[in-house]
Amino acid sequence: TQTDSKVYRFFGGFDVRKIKAIDINNYIKSRLHFVKPVSVNRELSYISTIFRKLQYFNEDLADIQNPVPLHDRDLLKNQITKREFVLTPDDEEKFFAALAVKNNKELLLVAQASLFTGMRRSEILTLKPSQVKENYIQLIHTKSGRPRKVYLTKEAKVFFEELKPVSSEKIFKYTIGGYDRVFREVMQKAKLEHIHFHDLRRTNISRLLTKIGHDNTILATEILGIQSIKKFEELHSNAEPVEPTTQYQAVKNWHSSPQITKGYYNI
Repeated sequence: TQTDSKVYRFFGGFDVRKIKAIDINNYIKSRLHFVKPVSVNRELSYISTIFRKLQYFNEDLADIQNPVPLHDRDLLKNQITKREFVLTPDDEEKFFAALAVKNNKELLLVAQASLFTGMRRSEILTLKPSQVKENYIQLIHTKSGRPRKVYLTKEAKVFFEELKPVSSEKIFKYTIGGYDRVFREVMQKAKLEHIHFHDLRRTNISRLLTKIGHDNTILATEILGIQSIKKFEELHSNAEPVEPTTQYQAVKNWHSSPQITKGYYNI
Protein backbone atom coordinates (compact mmCIF):
# COMPACT_ATOMS: atom_id res chain seq x y z
CA THR A 1 0.00 0.00 0.00
CA GLN A 2 1.00 3.65 -0.27
CA THR A 3 1.65 3.99 3.46
CA ASP A 4 2.31 0.34 4.31
CA SER A 5 5.09 0.98 6.81
CA LYS A 6 6.71 3.85 8.64
CA VAL A 7 10.31 4.53 7.77
CA TYR A 8 12.05 6.60 10.44
CA ARG A 9 15.36 8.15 9.47
CA PHE A 10 16.67 11.67 9.81
CA PHE A 11 16.72 12.91 6.23
CA GLY A 12 19.56 15.33 6.92
CA GLY A 13 21.71 12.37 7.94
CA PHE A 14 21.91 11.12 4.35
CA ASP A 15 24.99 11.70 2.26
CA VAL A 16 23.50 13.84 -0.51
CA ARG A 17 25.46 11.84 -3.09
CA LYS A 18 23.76 8.62 -1.99
CA ILE A 19 20.11 9.79 -1.94
CA LYS A 20 18.17 7.78 -4.50
CA ALA A 21 14.57 7.59 -5.67
CA ILE A 22 13.81 4.85 -3.13
CA ASP A 23 14.87 7.22 -0.32
CA ILE A 24 12.46 9.83 -1.66
CA ASN A 25 9.73 7.16 -1.75
CA ASN A 26 10.38 6.25 1.88
CA TYR A 27 10.35 9.91 2.80
CA ILE A 28 6.92 10.33 1.16
CA LYS A 29 5.51 7.27 2.95
CA SER A 30 6.73 8.49 6.32
CA ARG A 31 5.48 12.05 5.87
CA LEU A 32 2.02 10.91 4.78
CA HIS A 33 1.48 9.59 8.31
CA PHE A 34 1.76 13.12 9.68
CA VAL A 35 0.90 15.73 7.03
CA LYS A 36 -1.41 16.14 4.06
CA PRO A 37 -0.33 15.07 0.56
CA VAL A 38 -0.24 18.68 -0.62
CA SER A 39 2.30 19.45 2.12
CA VAL A 40 4.44 16.46 1.10
CA ASN A 41 4.34 17.67 -2.49
CA ARG A 42 5.53 21.10 -1.37
CA GLU A 43 8.36 19.55 0.62
CA LEU A 44 9.46 17.59 -2.45
CA SER A 45 9.74 20.87 -4.31
CA TYR A 46 12.05 22.20 -1.61
CA ILE A 47 14.22 19.07 -1.73
CA SER A 48 14.36 19.24 -5.52
CA THR A 49 15.51 22.86 -5.33
CA ILE A 50 18.37 21.85 -3.05
CA PHE A 51 19.62 19.35 -5.63
CA ARG A 52 19.36 21.92 -8.41
CA LYS A 53 21.49 24.36 -6.41
CA LEU A 54 24.16 21.92 -5.24
CA GLN A 55 26.51 23.05 -8.00
CA TYR A 56 26.58 26.53 -6.49
CA PHE A 57 27.83 25.19 -3.17
CA ASN A 58 30.33 22.63 -4.39
CA GLU A 59 31.39 22.12 -8.00
CA ASP A 60 32.10 18.46 -7.23
CA LEU A 61 28.34 17.97 -6.71
CA ALA A 62 27.36 19.54 -10.04
CA ASP A 63 26.73 16.22 -11.81
CA ILE A 64 24.61 14.56 -9.12
CA GLN A 65 21.26 13.40 -10.45
CA ASN A 66 18.20 14.92 -8.82
CA PRO A 67 16.27 11.90 -7.40
CA VAL A 68 13.01 13.78 -6.74
CA PRO A 69 11.63 13.59 -10.30
CA LEU A 70 12.37 9.83 -10.25
CA HIS A 71 10.16 9.02 -7.25
CA ASP A 72 7.11 6.78 -7.54
CA ARG A 73 4.35 9.14 -8.66
CA ASP A 74 1.65 6.69 -7.58
CA LEU A 75 2.43 7.47 -3.94
CA LEU A 76 0.72 10.86 -4.29
CA LYS A 77 -1.48 10.11 -7.28
CA ASN A 78 -5.08 11.33 -6.98
CA GLN A 79 -4.45 12.46 -3.40
CA ILE A 80 -3.90 16.17 -3.98
CA THR A 81 -7.05 18.21 -4.57
CA LYS A 82 -7.05 21.95 -4.92
CA ARG A 83 -9.30 24.10 -2.78
CA GLU A 84 -11.70 26.20 -4.87
CA PHE A 85 -13.66 27.90 -2.08
CA VAL A 86 -14.41 31.62 -2.43
CA LEU A 87 -16.32 33.81 0.02
CA THR A 88 -20.07 34.11 -0.49
CA PRO A 89 -21.67 37.48 0.37
CA ASP A 90 -23.04 35.95 3.57
CA ASP A 91 -19.65 34.48 4.51
CA GLU A 92 -17.92 37.77 3.80
CA GLU A 93 -20.34 39.72 6.02
CA LYS A 94 -19.97 37.30 8.94
CA PHE A 95 -16.21 37.03 8.43
CA PHE A 96 -15.45 40.74 8.60
CA ALA A 97 -17.99 41.27 11.39
CA ALA A 98 -16.13 38.70 13.51
CA LEU A 99 -12.81 40.48 12.93
CA ALA A 100 -14.20 44.00 13.37
CA VAL A 101 -15.26 43.45 16.98
CA LYS A 102 -11.72 42.53 18.10
CA ASN A 103 -9.73 45.16 19.96
CA ASN A 104 -6.68 44.60 17.79
CA LYS A 105 -7.75 46.20 14.51
CA GLU A 106 -4.80 44.68 12.65
CA LEU A 107 -6.75 41.42 12.40
CA LEU A 108 -9.30 43.20 10.23
CA LEU A 109 -6.85 45.37 8.32
CA VAL A 110 -4.60 42.48 7.27
CA ALA A 111 -7.63 40.54 6.00
CA GLN A 112 -8.88 43.58 4.08
CA ALA A 113 -5.45 44.06 2.53
CA SER A 114 -5.56 40.50 1.22
CA LEU A 115 -9.07 40.84 -0.21
CA PHE A 116 -8.19 44.15 -1.91
CA THR A 117 -4.89 42.97 -3.43
CA GLY A 118 -4.80 39.17 -3.46
CA MET A 119 -1.54 39.19 -1.49
CA ARG A 120 -0.66 36.29 0.78
CA ARG A 121 -0.62 36.69 4.57
CA SER A 122 3.18 36.40 4.73
CA GLU A 123 3.58 39.05 2.02
CA ILE A 124 1.31 41.48 3.87
CA LEU A 125 2.81 40.98 7.33
CA THR A 126 6.36 41.60 6.08
CA LEU A 127 5.47 44.80 4.20
CA LYS A 128 7.44 47.96 4.77
CA PRO A 129 5.97 51.42 4.07
CA SER A 130 8.67 51.98 1.44
CA GLN A 131 7.30 49.07 -0.62
CA VAL A 132 3.93 50.78 -1.14
CA LYS A 133 4.19 52.96 -4.24
CA GLU A 134 1.58 55.19 -5.88
CA ASN A 135 0.06 52.55 -8.14
CA TYR A 136 1.62 49.29 -7.00
CA ILE A 137 3.26 47.40 -4.16
CA GLN A 138 6.78 46.10 -4.64
CA LEU A 139 6.89 42.73 -2.93
CA ILE A 140 10.21 41.31 -1.75
CA HIS A 141 9.26 38.36 0.47
CA THR A 142 7.28 36.13 -1.89
CA LYS A 143 6.47 32.43 -2.06
CA SER A 144 8.63 31.97 -5.16
CA GLY A 145 11.50 33.98 -3.67
CA ARG A 146 11.38 36.38 -6.63
CA PRO A 147 10.36 40.04 -6.16
CA ARG A 148 7.17 41.06 -7.92
CA LYS A 149 4.79 44.00 -8.31
CA VAL A 150 1.13 43.94 -7.30
CA TYR A 151 -0.84 46.71 -8.98
CA LEU A 152 -3.40 48.58 -6.88
CA THR A 153 -7.04 49.11 -7.78
CA LYS A 154 -8.69 52.39 -6.78
CA GLU A 155 -10.14 50.67 -3.72
CA ALA A 156 -6.77 49.25 -2.73
CA LYS A 157 -5.04 52.63 -3.24
CA VAL A 158 -7.48 54.34 -0.87
CA PHE A 159 -7.02 51.55 1.68
CA PHE A 160 -3.22 51.87 1.79
CA GLU A 161 -3.32 55.69 1.71
CA GLU A 162 -5.42 55.67 4.89
CA LEU A 163 -3.34 52.96 6.57
CA LYS A 164 -1.03 54.07 9.38
CA PRO A 165 2.17 51.98 9.63
CA VAL A 166 3.33 50.95 13.11
CA SER A 167 6.86 52.14 12.25
CA SER A 168 9.11 53.15 9.37
CA GLU A 169 10.15 49.51 9.01
CA LYS A 170 6.81 47.72 9.35
CA ILE A 171 3.22 48.41 8.36
CA PHE A 172 1.79 45.77 10.68
CA LYS A 173 2.94 44.67 14.11
CA TYR A 174 1.78 41.04 13.94
CA THR A 175 4.19 38.24 13.18
CA ILE A 176 3.10 35.58 10.70
CA GLY A 177 2.77 32.89 13.38
CA GLY A 178 1.03 35.21 15.82
CA TYR A 179 -1.54 36.32 13.29
CA ASP A 180 -2.25 32.76 12.20
CA ARG A 181 -2.88 31.62 15.77
CA VAL A 182 -5.28 34.46 16.64
CA PHE A 183 -7.03 34.23 13.26
CA ARG A 184 -7.79 30.55 13.79
CA GLU A 185 -9.11 31.25 17.28
CA VAL A 186 -11.46 33.96 16.02
CA MET A 187 -12.74 31.77 13.18
CA GLN A 188 -13.38 28.90 15.57
CA LYS A 189 -15.22 31.09 18.07
CA ALA A 190 -17.35 32.60 15.28
CA LYS A 191 -18.07 29.10 13.87
CA LEU A 192 -16.41 30.07 10.60
CA GLU A 193 -13.75 27.34 10.60
CA HIS A 194 -14.55 26.61 6.94
CA ILE A 195 -12.97 29.95 6.00
CA HIS A 196 -9.18 29.98 5.54
CA PHE A 197 -7.12 33.14 5.21
CA HIS A 198 -5.96 32.07 1.75
CA ASP A 199 -9.62 32.16 0.64
CA LEU A 200 -9.33 35.95 0.59
CA ARG A 201 -6.65 35.73 -2.10
CA ARG A 202 -8.74 33.23 -4.04
CA THR A 203 -11.82 35.47 -3.77
CA ASN A 204 -9.86 38.49 -5.00
CA ILE A 205 -8.61 36.55 -8.03
CA SER A 206 -12.09 35.17 -8.75
CA ARG A 207 -13.59 38.66 -8.72
CA LEU A 208 -10.84 40.02 -10.93
CA LEU A 209 -11.39 37.28 -13.51
CA THR A 210 -15.15 37.90 -13.40
CA LYS A 211 -14.54 41.56 -14.24
CA ILE A 212 -12.00 41.16 -17.02
CA GLY A 213 -12.94 37.70 -18.34
CA HIS A 214 -11.54 34.28 -17.50
CA ASP A 215 -9.59 34.14 -20.77
CA ASN A 216 -7.56 37.28 -19.97
CA THR A 217 -4.97 35.49 -17.89
CA ILE A 218 -2.06 37.60 -19.20
CA LEU A 219 -3.71 40.78 -17.92
CA ALA A 220 -4.75 39.11 -14.65
CA THR A 221 -1.25 37.80 -13.88
CA GLU A 222 0.24 41.22 -14.70
CA ILE A 223 -2.14 42.99 -12.32
CA LEU A 224 -1.57 40.45 -9.56
CA GLY A 225 2.17 40.27 -10.12
CA ILE A 226 2.14 36.53 -10.81
CA GLN A 227 5.01 35.13 -12.88
CA SER A 228 3.66 31.85 -14.25
CA ILE A 229 0.60 32.12 -16.50
CA LYS A 230 0.48 28.33 -16.84
CA LYS A 231 0.37 27.78 -13.07
CA PHE A 232 -2.19 30.57 -12.67
CA GLU A 233 -4.47 28.96 -15.28
CA GLU A 234 -4.15 25.57 -13.58
CA LEU A 235 -5.20 27.02 -10.23
CA HIS A 236 -7.74 29.67 -11.13
CA SER A 237 -8.86 30.23 -14.70
CA ASN A 238 -10.84 27.00 -14.99
CA ALA A 239 -12.51 27.14 -11.60
CA GLU A 240 -15.49 29.14 -12.83
CA PRO A 241 -18.17 26.80 -14.29
CA VAL A 242 -19.24 27.93 -17.76
CA GLU A 243 -21.42 26.49 -20.48
CA PRO A 244 -19.05 24.84 -22.97
CA THR A 245 -19.08 26.82 -26.22
CA THR A 246 -15.57 25.98 -27.43
CA GLN A 247 -13.62 22.76 -27.94
CA TYR A 248 -11.33 23.65 -25.02
CA GLN A 249 -14.25 24.14 -22.62
CA ALA A 250 -16.00 20.99 -23.82
CA VAL A 251 -12.88 18.84 -23.50
CA LYS A 252 -12.35 20.00 -19.91
CA ASN A 253 -15.79 18.61 -19.07
CA TRP A 254 -14.66 15.08 -19.87
CA HIS A 255 -10.89 14.60 -19.73
CA SER A 256 -7.74 16.40 -18.70
CA SER A 257 -6.24 15.89 -22.16
CA PRO A 258 -7.73 16.50 -25.64
CA GLN A 259 -5.81 13.43 -26.86
CA ILE A 260 -7.84 11.19 -24.51
CA THR A 261 -11.12 12.72 -25.68
CA LYS A 262 -10.11 12.15 -29.31
CA GLY A 263 -10.30 8.43 -28.68
CA TYR A 264 -14.03 8.78 -27.95
CA TYR A 265 -14.80 11.05 -30.90
CA ASN A 266 -16.40 9.99 -34.17
CA ILE A 267 -17.28 12.23 -37.11
